[in-house]
Amino acid sequence: MPCLRADPNSRDDRCRDPPVLGLRAIARVYAGWAYSHAFYRDALYRELGYASPQALLQAWKQDHLCLNANDLMAMLMMWEHADVAANAQFEGDFAGALATIRARRSHRCAQCHDHAHRLFQWQRHDRRAPGHQEHRGSHSPGLIYDVLSVSFAGLAAHRADYIRLIRVWNHAVSYINDPKTQEDAVQIMAARVELAPAQYQTLLAGTHLIDIAEGKKVFVKAAGLSSLYGSSRHADDFKVRNAVYRQPQRIESDIEPALTAAQP
Repeated sequence: MPCLRADPNSRDDRCRDPPVLGLRAIARVYAGWAYSHAFYRDALYRELGYASPQALLQAWKQDHLCLNANDLMAMLMMWEHADVAANAQFEGDFAGALATIRARRSHRCAQCHDHAHRLFQWQRHDRRAPGHQEHRGSHSPGLIYDVLSVSFAGLAAHRADYIRLIRVWNHAVSYINDPKTQEDAVQIMAARVELAPAQYQTLLAGTHLIDIAEGKKVFVKAAGLSSLYGSSRHADDFKVRNAVYRQPQRIESDIEPALTAAQP
């Protein structure tokens, strides 16, 4: 959505002239969502007839120029504002609405939040240049933060649900980190993404999981990587400096520490 809104040809969520820059930006972003890290790492784009990632991205850009930007804007706004509980049947009972969903065991059903930045499973890079030591997120917690991003409207409507989610997350982190239960946790997570437990264990070793106690410290405003604010500012400065986008993002207004701070 921000890609289209940032285009000069987009005004008040309507595009009177084709927003070429916005459509190209969406194509580039979505190409990262549509395929996995391994797809690019293992050069699987060649099986689709592309000689390089750049060739694939160029094809995606051309393809997206054929899209109607207003239709695309309407679809994105539907994703952003859709609420299965906003009707007379459920009357705002979000958890109750989700509980009515039934799927066959051969199918998977997932809730995708308003501003999800990754649609498929997470995997780190297992390959590195000979003679170079791999630097993982577990070596420098805060180098990259994975966060749950939702709209302010969604947060206001389901604040109690997100508070419960934080508590469930804390229990999950404890279960994963506890040596007594970690093997079972790895088996569960590995099965979800169709990996062998041993493979998933290597991924887990490169990840630093944050519980509520540490999360409260992360939400303290500071300049370094130990703070979500500081880490986000470093990333934002890098993107502005390298012309990923022109204007710095409103980092402080986009972070909501109150839910974590209120936890016991």
